[in-house]
Amino acid sequence: VVPTLSIADAPAVTEGGIAEFTVTLSAASSNVVTVSYSTSDGNGPAGAIGGVDFFSQTNQTLTFNPGEIQKIVSIVTEDDPIVESTATFNVTLLIVPIR
Repeated sequence: VVPTLSIADAPAVTEGGIAEFTVTLSAASSNVVTVSYSTSDGNGPAGAIGGVDFFSQTNQTLTFNPGEIQKIVSIVTEDDPIVESTATFNVTLLIVPIR
């Protein structure tokens, strides 16, 4: 049985800080579980833009060893001179099939 994934919103971070998202497997696995993750721009007026508001990530990897159920995805935000309200961006997860 392949576990499912969930990701928690990162706590608020000041520009230039690190946004930390907790990724959780629904159940511990007896096998290694590899997860690919990428970021994407946020939506609407509060949408953060990769390369401007945060450092974009593409096809990065998290590895859950047997028995592990939580990992942290850390995304560095960019400190720019523009004063903004709260901005959001997305982190997409995908379990990599065992081959």
